[in-house]
Amino acid sequence: MQDLLASVASALSHDPVLATYALAWVALDIWGAVTLVLAYRSRLQERDGQPHPAAHRWFPQRPSPK
Repeated sequence: MQDLLASVASALSHDPVLATYALAWVALDIWGAVTLVLAYRSRLQERDGQPHPAAHRWFPQRPSPK
């Protein structure tokens, strides 16, 4: 594993185009993860505002406010 990481580090340090692609890939992965979390949180808030949201396994049932 250390040899593989050393090889990747060497390739990235010697090839600026590959390093740019790798950086863009990581940036897109991070952007996608943040977008997914924000969308999920937005959907949770939207469901909280509904009087009787449909049951769904990805969205927990919350007790209705009294």
